[in-house]
Amino acid sequence: MCDCNVDIFYIGKEGEAPSLPPNLPKYIVQHEEIGLLTDKEDMSKVDLIDFGISFEEPTKTKVWGTKYYPAPENEEGWCASAKSDFWSLGCVLLYGLAGKNFFEEYDRHDYLNHDDDGQLLLIDDHLRENRCLRKNISFRMLIGDIIHHLLQKDPSKRDPDTIRDLLRKLESGDYGYDCGNSQDESSDGNDT
Repeated sequence: MCDCNVDIFYIGKEGEAPSLPPNLPKYIVQHEEIGLLTDKEDMSKVDLIDFGISFEEPTKTKVWGTKYYPAPENEEGWCASAKSDFWSLGCVLLYGLAGKNFFEEYDRHDYLNHDDDGQLLLIDDHLRENRCLRKNISFRMLIGDIIHHLLQKDPSKRDPDTIRDLLRKLESGDYGYDCGNSQDESSDGNDT
């Protein structure tokens, strides 16, 4: 059990505008009906996110769970593992890049019933919420591929070696997707 002594999230009431305690960074709030909220600018000061709902009840005041991050196997009663944390990390990355919880926007069972191409399209659609990623197709495709490998229904397919290789590719700047140009055809250049 975590023994940390910091408040990370504040839980507001349904319909209530989030208010910020003085010790909470201005850009992050946990709302009981919505989940994690940020201004999409900075999540670097978040020290701990519980990927499940183990701390959803207000008996714990220092760490809060996140509704949309538990892996499918956790819903089936399996214990949490590094592989289930990979799933949750994929959800966090999608949230951090798009500013919306992926499985709040898309039904998880619908996502899981799609084939790989369909899942990648849903992820890509969600990543387009980020104006920088919207304009950089090859970068967005690599990020989407990384997230797709994290969001595999079968935990055995969440392969750390594959994910590591994709992250190295990202770090090297070799995105490996030839899209002809760096701008989406749908982007008119007027994004702010």
